[in-house]
Amino acid sequence: MSESATSSPREGRARTWVQRVVGWLIVAVIFYFIARSVVVNWDELAEADLHFDFGLLLASLVILGIWMVAQAYIWHLLTVSNGAHIPVPRAMAAWFYSQLGKYVPGKVFLYLGRVHLYGREGRSAGPITVAFGIEFVGSLAAAVIMVLVAALTSDVPILDDYRWALAIALVAFLVALHPRFIGWAVRLAARALRRQPFDVGLSYPKLLGFVGLYFVNWTLFGVALFVFIRSFYALDFDSILYLAGAFSLSSIIGILAVFAPSGLGVREGVLALFLAPVMPNSVALVVSVASRLWLTVAELTAAGIAYSIVRSRTPERPPSGQGQVPLPDRGLEDFD
Repeated sequence: MSESATSSPREGRARTWVQRVVGWLIVAVIFYFIARSVVVNWDELAEADLHFDFGLLLASLVILGIWMVAQAYIWHLLTVSNGAHIPVPRAMAAWFYSQLGKYVPGKVFLYLGRVHLYGREGRSAGPITVAFGIEFVGSLAAAVIMVLVAALTSDVPILDDYRWALAIALVAFLVALHPRFIGWAVRLAARALRRQPFDVGLSYPKLLGFVGLYFVNWTLFGVALFVFIRSFYALDFDSILYLAGAFSLSSIIGILAVFAPSGLGVREGVLALFLAPVMPNSVALVVSVASRLWLTVAELTAAGIAYSIVRSRTPERPPSGQGQVPLPDRGLEDFD
């Protein structure tokens, strides 16, 4: 075996390791400046009207849970329209499992996890990939619409600077959702992978309907975030749409930052920037970091609940003497 052949995999692993280290260093630098800003503005934070209301915190988690369930069900409706659906409980569990892929740098496991789980159900990767792309682009389009609505309904000058860029982005997303564009992308991918192309079978009005569903759900998320903030800081009720827009925009930028797992650090910095006009800078920084913990706890808890339900519904297997425990995706295969 030649030296180049043996060094190639080693060089690939080294390059991946360097990329991960650089990514985590960037995340560390971002959090350093966030922490430094909190320290510099400590007096402002001490003077803020902070309190703690456990009831509101619990209510925010309940609303957040409803938002996540709605997101999972919209995904199921997408697969139904695309002819790649599985029973609702399995689809919901697959969606919740795949969300854990966001915490891996590159975000690719968010997609691969769903393809793998649906593959165990006998569904081919092509339709699931199309549904995943529609979910991604449709959710981004709804987020941009939410920010534009917030710009029209909120007296926050910072949004005016991005209005035209957001309008251009919205047009691009709506074009990307057109059936002709999706069909072209499917044929191009099939040709590149030497696979047989397939019909998407979704009309443009139906695709726009999914954008509407994501918009409604982003609004629900804004309510959850508002209640969460109100659990420790007083905020006006008319800021709900602005909160939804600020978080959706920061989430978009966090998703695009592929080096950061789940947009870690990037989303916090952008969110703090957009929250600053409606609250003190120090409070905005605390909210941006606290919302990360709030959302992460909810996502991990939801995945754990989905796993527990799958395990409880999985038929008992005869003992094999090997003491094997069914993995979540194996339980998903047997889940009715």
